[in-house]
Amino acid sequence: MVKVYTKRGDGGSSSLYNGTVLSKTSLYFEALGSVDELSSHVGHLIVLLEHHAELRVFQSSLKTVLTRLMDMGSSIATPDGRNYNKTRFESHEHEVEQWIDFLDTMLPRLTNFILPGGTEPAAVAHICRSVCRRAERSVLNVTPRVDVTIPIYLNRLSDFFFTLARYINMVLQVPDVIYCASKSAEKNTTPSTATSSVALRFCPQEDDSGASGASAASAASAAPGASAAPAAPGTSAAPGASAAPSTTSGVDFFLGSHSQGSER
Repeated sequence: MVKVYTKRGDGGSSSLYNGTVLSKTSLYFEALGSVDELSSHVGHLIVLLEHHAELRVFQSSLKTVLTRLMDMGSSIATPDGRNYNKTRFESHEHEVEQWIDFLDTMLPRLTNFILPGGTEPAAVAHICRSVCRRAERSVLNVTPRVDVTIPIYLNRLSDFFFTLARYINMVLQVPDVIYCASKSAEKNTTPSTATSSVALRFCPQEDDSGASGASAASAASAAPGASAAPAAPGTSAAPGASAAPSTTSGVDFFLGSHSQGSER
């Protein structure tokens, strides 16, 4: 019986696929760990989507992502050596761009910066997005020794998770959490006691009583790591939830793109 543990890493070092022994604090293992962490969060998201029949269509595409991430790990772990040629990471960003473009056609125009939340699957999609950004930064620390296609794919993948999070909330008819900047220091606050002039708050949604809704955040006050998705062609909607679209076309598209992606 093969044991899970080998004890070879007890001294704080480990081997890359090309046989090079490095400290576990090496930038290579930092990059590998970030990609592995991202893979775990994607797996979590796949499990959560199982509880929502209208969202299960994304499971096949996300499983494709898991395969890409495993391929990516093999490539990062083989910057040179005898296994170099068989572990090269092929370009797959166009596949992800098709997913993003399709979802954008289904989404209302984005007029605010949003915070992670709304529904649990959407919140986990945002975790995937932020971990994906970290993985991209980690990989950039070891390029150009690793394939330059890897950070490009991760860059595109984080945009997909952002778009997917919005789509999930829309389908489940739960509003996105809106971000806006608010002055937190009161008029009588002295400079010695002021802690911050700007604070994050949950902006109120418009209601029947006429209460003011969330205002559009300017690019200058964007939350770190957040980005506005392109406007969906021919759509407009007030900030917040919108009616869930028919998912029939989504099923056809994502099942089709999954099979095409497997052939590339």
